[in-house]
Amino acid sequence: MADLQRAGVRWIFCDHLHRNAEAQDGQTTVITTGAAGKPLGSGKSGIRLIWINGRNVSHRYAEFGNLPHDARQISAAAK
Repeated sequence: MADLQRAGVRWIFCDHLHRNAEAQDGQTTVITTGAAGKPLGSGKSGIRLIWINGRNVSHRYAEFGNLPHDARQISAAAK
């Protein structure tokens, strides 16, 4: 993690934990997206939508069955 932080990495997006999780270490945020197939716990299957605008990053998890028809409409409301 120290090497990534020295390199200026601010966001790390991961998968295959079978649940959603978020952690912060200094200026670096690690986001894990749950399984698209069989999530563990109370989570539901879905995808993570990510918007990158210059140095700004926002994201939102969208469950299958509740996916937006146009992701641009919800980008302003993303985390």
